[in-house]
Parts: sequence; C-alpha cells; structure tokens
Amino acid sequence: YFILKDFFQLQFYPNGGLAQPGCSLASSCSHLASHRLYIDSIKDMCKFESHPCSSMEDFNKGECLKCGTNGCNRMGYWSTPYNDQKSLYLITQPIQLEMKCKYNFQIVLTSGDMGRKKTKGNFEIVLHTQTDSSAKKAMGISDTLVMGKSVKNILVSLNKALSGGDVTGVTIYFTRNFWDIMFEETWQFKSVEVFSARTQMKVMLCPVVSGRFLVTDSHTVEYKKC
Repeated sequence: YFILKDFFQLQFYPNGGLAQPGCSLASSCSHLASHRLYIDSIKDMCKFESHPCSSMEDFNKGECLKCGTNGCNRMGYWSTPYNDQKSLYLITQPIQLEMKCKYNFQIVLTSGDMGRKKTKGNFEIVLHTQTDSSAKKAMGISDTLVMGKSVKNILVSLNKALSGGDVTGVTIYFTRNFWDIMFEETWQFKSVEVFSARTQMKVMLCPVVSGRFLVTDSHTVEYKKC
C-alpha cells in the first residue's frame, strides 16, 4: 500500500492514500508510487496542489477544493508547513503516465421544482471555455435523485487543462437506463455552479433558453453565465 508521507507534520493522501490508480491491490506498485510522485514533484511537472479535507469521500464530492488564505499547498518537494493544514488530499492520473496532473472542478447542480418526482440514469457533462471544450465526463450520479429544489455536489476531474480562460458554459447529457422505467425520463437543473480548483473562481450558469432545462435521452441542455 501507499506510504502516507509526512512532510513538516503534514499528511498527504494522494488518491486516498492507499491503492493508487494503475496499480493492483496484489502488487507493490502503490507502495512505490510514493517515490515516483516525490521525484515528479521535484521536476515540477505537476504542481500536485493539495486541499485540506476530512476524508476522501468528501473530496470526491468536490467539497474540499478551496485553498484558503495561504493558497493551495503542494505535495512533495515544494510543500509548505501551514499551521492550519494537517490532512491534505489530491487525485492524480495513473502513476505509470509521465504527466499525472488532474484538473478539478466542483459542480453544484440545483434541480427544478418538480415536487416528489424521481429519476435515475447516467448524467454526463462537458465544460466549455471561450476556445476549448472538455471531453464528455460522467458525473457519477448513480443514486436516486429527488426533484423539488434538491442540490447535488459533484467532483469532475479532467486529465487535460482547458485553454481559453475560465469556464463560460456547460452542456449536460442524460440517459435513463432501460430497467429504470419507473423513474422520470426527464430531469430539471435550473442552475449549474462551477468552481475551479486551479483558478479558485466560481461561476453560476443558467439555461441558454430561459425556462428550458429539461434534459432527456434525446435533448441536451446548454448553460451559460446567468
């Protein structure tokens, strides 16, 4: 398993601190990852920005991406002994890759007021800047979502940085599983909030067509700055 490295009494938990991406549980790969990540930190190939968090579960909800007044700490050679930071979390790409950087966003989805209706299926998102768009990313919503102004926090992590400045819009896709016919085939998000871990900037997005925010198997919804 991965060694939890302690620098200046700071504990860094890359990918939760145990099994590392690209490693099997039965190998020593995760243990050796600590050396590879530290060497990469010296080369400064990735900043390995890390965030104070109580658990990997909370990090995976995108709830720990803010850096605070001292800015983001960095795992490895460039770490700094901030007094207000003890346990720091981050995620990386598989350790076998030359570039292990991740670019994280918290997505806050606010549902429309649809009473007590529910839906279940696969939600995906594409992030847009003025000149670039991300690959389509699954948002990991697998549990039943209840309409009626419900709010869902999600972590979306990209393998490639977006060019063209801050996020200016998103497109949401939805596919209902054929075995979930008892659930609604449409879903309403009246707003989408995007927070970038890299820039520490937040943007509120609303449907491009006012009042039209029903996403279905055949209809995507685009959101731009409100």
